[in-house]
Amino acid sequence: MSDDSPTTRFAALCSADGDLQTVLVDDQGLAHGRTTLHETLDGGSKAKARRFLAAVVHDGAAYDWELVACLGSDLQVLHFVGVLLGTDQVAIIAAATAAQVHDVSVLMRVSNDQANLLRATLKRLSRRRAADEDRHNEIYESLTRLNNELAQSKREMAKANARLAELNRSKNELVGMVAHDLRNPLGAISGYAKLLSAGLVGPLSDEQVEFVERIQNTADFMSAMVEDLLDLAAIESGQIELRLSRFDLATLAGEVVGLHNRLAWSKDMTVSVHLADGLDVSADRGKIHQVMANLISNAIKYSAPGTPIVVSVTQRGDDAEFSVDDRGPGIPESEVPNVFCAFGRTSVQATGGEKSTGLGLAIAYKIIDAHGGHIHVATEVGIGSRFWFTLPTKQH
Repeated sequence: MSDDSPTTRFAALCSADGDLQTVLVDDQGLAHGRTTLHETLDGGSKAKARRFLAAVVHDGAAYDWELVACLGSDLQVLHFVGVLLGTDQVAIIAAATAAQVHDVSVLMRVSNDQANLLRATLKRLSRRRAADEDRHNEIYESLTRLNNELAQSKREMAKANARLAELNRSKNELVGMVAHDLRNPLGAISGYAKLLSAGLVGPLSDEQVEFVERIQNTADFMSAMVEDLLDLAAIESGQIELRLSRFDLATLAGEVVGLHNRLAWSKDMTVSVHLADGLDVSADRGKIHQVMANLISNAIKYSAPGTPIVVSVTQRGDDAEFSVDDRGPGIPESEVPNVFCAFGRTSVQATGGEKSTGLGLAIAYKIIDAHGGHIHVATEVGIGSRFWFTLPTKQH
């Protein structure tokens, strides 16, 4: 494509469809041997030229459209202005630069009325272009300012995130230290309570037995919370260690269900199992056991006595899926986002007065996520809930 030439000017009268009627100025012979505006243009500009003429007819004028003109064997970008002179006549002026379009010497070749119309239109379009440029400058300045503010906000956010990460690390260290230090005294309290309950230090009255049972239950609950806190602190600090092995997910599910049958029977529940064999996964068996136990015990804990629970292991594409369905009260929709958050308790109450640390599902979520799997919940108030997770069966 050649450099813009200061002598390249073109002016003509044509129909609204682009048929050339009168060529007024043609410095480079652009219209030589051609009968339509479209023939003077490069193939890529022909469709744009049709839109240019349509804009002239629709708006009465169109200003500074860049079209690629064919100058012999060369191509050049010209700036076009069009003005509607009548119902089917358009005046076209083109030049190498937008400024040269205002060279109205070509108007000597048209009638006074047409010349006056062209002069007025060019002046009006020039003012509009100046206003547009001012507006564009204002928009550019506003965008630049907003971009600078956004960059500053990102820098401040990065600092805040780094600070939060440091605070979270310190929190995890503190929680881990405190929880670890609580382990031994809680174990001692639970042990002494068991000695008292067994009568190894003498007979107890009924009231004393009741008090000792409360002490032991509370100590056991606090011990479970300490273990959960230690697990959560280790996971959040990135210290989770996965001892991977290859095992059948259905076999593990059957074992976990067996361990929870007595708890289910105590509430007159039955746990049905539907297990598809041969679904081997590469995972930390102990931690997957922990997740399964949490989901099954929650189903028993929050379901009404006598209602069924269904545990399934099935194939889902390249994944193995473990699920627990219950007929419990369901979780309100507004509380579902809290389900997998630490201490994210809901308004649903355990049906047998059981206690909850509010950490089990948060730990389950992080364990499954660390394995590259996904854990989900589907629930409806008054109908029940379904918790499930998936793990890849293919070895990578």
